[in-house]
Amino acid sequence: MKVIKLAPVISKLKKLSELKGFSWGKKRRLWLGIAAALVLIAALVYWLAIREVWVEQPVMLRILKGEVEIYATHQGEFLGSEDETWLVTGNDVRSKPDSLAVLQYFDGSAVKITGEAEVHQSWSRSLKGQPLEMGRHIGLEVLKGEVAVAAVRQPDPDSLFELFTPNLVAVVEGTVFEVEVDEERGAILEVSQGTVRVSAITVDSEQGAVVALIPLNAGDVVTIPPLPEEWREDQATLKTLVTVARDIARKSAAEGRSDVKVGGASLLAFNSETDSAVFRVKKAVPPITGASQAPPLPADYQEGSDEILAQHAPGIALAKAPVIRRPFFPVLPRPGVWAALAPSVVRKSPPKYLFSIYGLKRPLGVAVDPAGQRIVVTESKGDRVTRVFDGEGNEIMVLAPPGTNAAERAPTYVAIDQMGTMYVSDRMRHTIDIYDVDGTYLGVFTPKDNSDASWSPLGLALDDSGNLYVTEVTSLKHRVMVFDLSGELKLEFGKEGNGEGEFSFPNDVAVDSRGRIYVSDSNNYRVQVFDAQGKLLGGLAGGGEEAVGFPRGIEIEGNYLYLVDTFSHLVRVYDLEQGARPLFTFGKRGVGDGEFNFPNDLALDATGRLYIVDRENNRVQVWGY
Repeated sequence: MKVIKLAPVISKLKKLSELKGFSWGKKRRLWLGIAAALVLIAALVYWLAIREVWVEQPVMLRILKGEVEIYATHQGEFLGSEDETWLVTGNDVRSKPDSLAVLQYFDGSAVKITGEAEVHQSWSRSLKGQPLEMGRHIGLEVLKGEVAVAAVRQPDPDSLFELFTPNLVAVVEGTVFEVEVDEERGAILEVSQGTVRVSAITVDSEQGAVVALIPLNAGDVVTIPPLPEEWREDQATLKTLVTVARDIARKSAAEGRSDVKVGGASLLAFNSETDSAVFRVKKAVPPITGASQAPPLPADYQEGSDEILAQHAPGIALAKAPVIRRPFFPVLPRPGVWAALAPSVVRKSPPKYLFSIYGLKRPLGVAVDPAGQRIVVTESKGDRVTRVFDGEGNEIMVLAPPGTNAAERAPTYVAIDQMGTMYVSDRMRHTIDIYDVDGTYLGVFTPKDNSDASWSPLGLALDDSGNLYVTEVTSLKHRVMVFDLSGELKLEFGKEGNGEGEFSFPNDVAVDSRGRIYVSDSNNYRVQVFDAQGKLLGGLAGGGEEAVGFPRGIEIEGNYLYLVDTFSHLVRVYDLEQGARPLFTFGKRGVGDGEFNFPNDLALDATGRLYIVDRENNRVQVWGY
């Protein structure tokens, strides 16, 4: 590469400026020109040699139910309908009725596609050489049907999740929301968590083009009508409108403002009370006939004067919803190509107390989905039900087997799979009750070819393959049983006793990424570890620093084992890569924040939050790093 040395050039220019006949004005213009040239050269060097470039990241399509087809482009070649297909920019996903699919993105964001829908993968890219959490840009277009989006909040300004429909652009800032696109009604968007900046394309009272910037928060719902047919036919005009809308939404999100100004559009009005702005596009738009009518809001919402926040432009209705259904996202294993890029979990100090979920009656068991969207808790007093909470601790449903009353049931421990299906062991009824993601009772888990009808399940766990691990406690049969998805018994080991490989009231079970099985052998005051075939590998027991106390609930996070010591009123943490070396404990007996009174179980989500059953304090405590 040829290197241009600037010093000699500047020296010659300086001598030139000192020549006679060079007035002060000419000298000033000369040096301003030199400065401008240097700035341009520096910008060019930065662009060519320093600035990172975008690189495409694949998207994993998971087909969980029904028929889903994949096409190369909107009208392109049919590529197949296989689960675990990698999508690239330009691919189309078309789902049939009664189907369920999930798009997994490299940064942890996910899109759920339900029922009949068509979704276009616009782009998925990251900054070359940068960690995934520091720069990503995702673009998705919903042509019809329903999708729900869970977008991960990112700190970098380039980290945007843009969702397009035929008449709006949403720039997402770490949120959960749903979009329904219908040819007749237009687009309906409901936000259940976080913030969404929507730039909607519509018309004003004079039938001119308007781009309305709508900042939405949790609990907001917006309805936007479809674009006039004339606009859809004029691709050049439509492209201009979409470009303006994208610029407005991006600038608004980047600057955290609602009154940004963008080339190609002018601000018509700004309402500080509703934090809304309306822009007019400067480009001419073909006139249309007929007045624009605002489409109706969803049936669940009443358009009353006290609920309407703003009327941004003709055709856009924005209302405050009293309750938003938080969509549940199946949380699937992270694709290996991305898992290798994710930093490993390192724990050097105890977590911090965050908040508590109160109003429980002597809770016993807890489970949480990896995303922390559903917290499932069993109660052993009062109504003896299983309560389900959202990530903020708001109760969203109550579960109980149909036809039973409080005296006839005793829900004990609970597990939740990647689809949100909940499994609840019942010590009184000797059953495992199953509920779907919406709380519908699905029946009792029945092992195949199980001639022993007297079983009494207790602790529950699920692995990434969907295998169900059960600790079972009946006379002389204190054991661990492993079932596959069909209910067939795959593995069984253990019996009642205090010898190696024997159990005395095994309360809980956990499985690590290598298939090793950890059992809290409560009345033997130890934790025993087995391989995937049920062969004893070792365990944790003893006094002093190696003590496990009276173990009940246990969980695995990466290379760490978390254990609830009920009688010591604390949680113990061990480093499994260092021979199960004790790392730290946290908690003490008491009734204050961060104090326990006979804790019984715990669960972990993918973000490192811990949910700990504080039994005698009638609450679940939430801790985090």
